[in-house]
Amino acid sequence: MSGDVHARFCERPRGQFLRPTHLVITVRGHHTKRSWAARALLRLQEHLTRLGVEVNREKTTVVDMIRGETFTFLGFEVRRVRKRTGDGHSILLTPRKKARLTLKARVRELLHQGGGQPHSRS
Repeated sequence: MSGDVHARFCERPRGQFLRPTHLVITVRGHHTKRSWAARALLRLQEHLTRLGVEVNREKTTVVDMIRGETFTFLGFEVRRVRKRTGDGHSILLTPRKKARLTLKARVRELLHQGGGQPHSRS
């Protein structure tokens, strides 16, 4: 299967790994690979079952980004957009509005604390 598989693991101080909490599987969008997403999900379930881990079906979604669907992952909205130059598309990661507002508030607070002193000439 072509495509990237991303997994996020949390590590304890003793070096033991917790269970993966987030997983994204991407499948190339070519028309000949349309059934690969369902096959990848099935294969993932088979492998995880052998490890004694179950996939939470309520939280598991399959998104068709070619049709304009988006999803959120770790505070980012993931969408497919047309490239500015040339043909083709790329993946755009945009921070969620809440994350942007939090960052802006923090920058505003830091600038306010700095006090903006004019530069003295020697």
